[in-house]
Amino acid sequence: MLETITNSLAFGLIAMVIVGGSWSLVGLVMGDAPKKGIDSSLVQFWGGSVPVVVGLIIIGFQGGLNFEQYSVKTFAWTFFCYGFGGFTNFFMLENMSKAMQNGPNGIIWSIIQSAMVFPFIVGILFFGVEVNIFRILGIIGLLLALVLFGMAKNNVSTGKTWKLLAFSCLAICAFQQNLMTIPSYFEESRNIGSVIKTTMTSVGSLSAAIVFALFQDAEYKRRFFKGVTNTKLWEYILILQGFSLVFAYTLFYPGMNVLGARGLGGMCYPLLIGSCIVTFTLTSIVFLKEKLQKIQVLALVLCVLGLIFIWLKMFIVGYNQNAGSKLIKTIIENRENIQEIYFAWGDIPSGRGCNYKSEIDEFNYTNQLIEDLKIFSENGIKQNLLLNGNCYGKYSQARVFFNKIGDIIDFLQSNFALNSVTTSSPLIAKFIKQNFADLHVRASVNMEIGTIEGMDYLADYFDGFYLKRELNRNLKAIKNIRQYCDDNGKKLYMLANSGCLNNCSSHNFHDNLVAHEHEISEMDNAYEFKSSCSLYLAKDNKREKFLSISNFIRPEDIELYSEFFDGIKLATRVSYNPVEIIMAYIQKRYRGNLLNLLEPNHARHFAPSIIDNNQIPSNWAEKVADCNKNCNQCQYCYQTLKNSLIILGKD
Repeated sequence: MLETITNSLAFGLIAMVIVGGSWSLVGLVMGDAPKKGIDSSLVQFWGGSVPVVVGLIIIGFQGGLNFEQYSVKTFAWTFFCYGFGGFTNFFMLENMSKAMQNGPNGIIWSIIQSAMVFPFIVGILFFGVEVNIFRILGIIGLLLALVLFGMAKNNVSTGKTWKLLAFSCLAICAFQQNLMTIPSYFEESRNIGSVIKTTMTSVGSLSAAIVFALFQDAEYKRRFFKGVTNTKLWEYILILQGFSLVFAYTLFYPGMNVLGARGLGGMCYPLLIGSCIVTFTLTSIVFLKEKLQKIQVLALVLCVLGLIFIWLKMFIVGYNQNAGSKLIKTIIENRENIQEIYFAWGDIPSGRGCNYKSEIDEFNYTNQLIEDLKIFSENGIKQNLLLNGNCYGKYSQARVFFNKIGDIIDFLQSNFALNSVTTSSPLIAKFIKQNFADLHVRASVNMEIGTIEGMDYLADYFDGFYLKRELNRNLKAIKNIRQYCDDNGKKLYMLANSGCLNNCSSHNFHDNLVAHEHEISEMDNAYEFKSSCSLYLAKDNKREKFLSISNFIRPEDIELYSEFFDGIKLATRVSYNPVEIIMAYIQKRYRGNLLNLLEPNHARHFAPSIIDNNQIPSNWAEKVADCNKNCNQCQYCYQTLKNSLIILGKD
């Protein structure tokens, strides 16, 4: 249970916020020490000694280093990163102290902390950290907060050297933050325990303090040794290390591992700094009795907004040309919540029926699609191409087919914000990985992948997987699969509002029919296939099972699952009410007939009754997410459905 919690995205985010908040204590101690006649370098030296000694003792009790989990090479370069990070951090703090002695403290602090943008940039350039307009806005918000925070502090200047010192600190801090972040991107380095990593960093800090002390005058060395008996010095050290060690062992390094495993390592320091600004300001008000200035209020607002922008959960929504400009407007106005739009192209089969009936319709549809893709691209909304047909017939392996796909992708990448492809064909996935390595390739939900083995078989071809619908309400299975994805650098996605029934026997057959829809429409057909779910739900005695044999996640319940997924897809491509669906999930609430949110929509089978979403218990999702799935003996979902049905027109 504990391992599951500490591997969750929520843990990574909360860990960074707590650690960033604790840094305000460091600021208070380091600011108060000189007032008591204690040199800050002495606090760093003796403070660095404590975690080294404690760390070596703990490592000894744990049996030493475990080279079965990581290689000597990985240990060596990880040691370099953290050790040199601690080494450079010592001199950054010393130079910052000197700069603040004769320069504007607030501005100096703001200049140095703006180094947080560099791990973000390095993460984007080299480690696949996803960049979008809202993360950029979040970073800008934090930078503006730093500027305003700095302007609100004591900015009296008594010298000219502070500028050189401040910008040298900025350079050192940028380098140091990248050193501390890089190991979190690599699985083998993440296997090194947090006690060892803390000790590595402390060895670097202690080494720097020793080097610094060797080049000081006799007076400094006298104060250095005299400091051993200074009870106030040790009071500071115990306060700092008491928090620092606990947080380093349990939050800082484990949290960075979680975010790094999900390709979010570059967001660690923005989170840390943002949290530090908020906590330090509040601490100054509560403990130092400082009055809150208007400029500080604005800084806090920008800081909080910056953090929100960085971590907004985003949906993936389907392009629906029939919905017209209203859908486009809704997507643009809510783009902070929408990660991508997905769409099919031309006459290539996808998971839904064709959007046109003739060549003229195809021409008009494609032209409108191009215009809409331009609008989405201009507004920073990325796009996902659907190549998720269940069958491509004689073209499945044909060279001409892959040439066509290559031309389409090349056109879309060159002109729009194409970011990813979703496919049900391992061959298409292989083709894209070989020819368009920068595109993110996802396994379609139509592949019905619901096991670690199923993902592992195709791990070389796919960067991410849509979870099998039937597992949507199975938290245990979701957590296990999420762990596999984290361990193997894969992303995990959910389809939230599918109306398909669980374990449908004719699902694959139906998907094959859809893939060959053009050919079928040209034939003299003896039968018309009506989906099994429609025929099943048309029977009165079968509808009562609907909640227990379905897999949708209600808007109100999405937060129960969202931390385990990198994106949540909403089926809106053929819905008659896509705007209503999108807004319900963004707002996380819906008043009305629950069936209207689903695709396929089964409302006609329940008419004149509706499923009143407000009548479903608020804890329903939590209960079914952890139940034993023994639906034949349990009546909970049956009773829930019965209580939520309303017959329209009945007095």
